[in-house]
Amino acid sequence: ASHAFLGNDPQETKKKFPSLTLETNAWVHRLLIGGGQCEGVEMSDGSKRLLNPDGGQLIVCSGAVGSVALLE
Repeated sequence: ASHAFLGNDPQETKKKFPSLTLETNAWVHRLLIGGGQCEGVEMSDGSKRLLNPDGGQLIVCSGAVGSVALLE
C-alpha cells in the first residue's frame, strides 16, 4: 500500500514528506497513552520506543485483527 501512496523511490518520498518516518516489519506491543491521546508506540525491531514529543500524528496499521487488539 505504501508504494501506491508514497511511490517506489524512498529518496523521492523523503523529499516530498520530510517529516514522515515509516517503520515496517516491526511488532507493536502497546500504545503509550497520556492525557487521553496516543503519545507514542512501544515496538520491537531492536527493542525501541517511538515517542511523539511534538504532538504530531501517529498512524499505526496492524491489519484487521492486530489494530483492534492494540486498542483493547
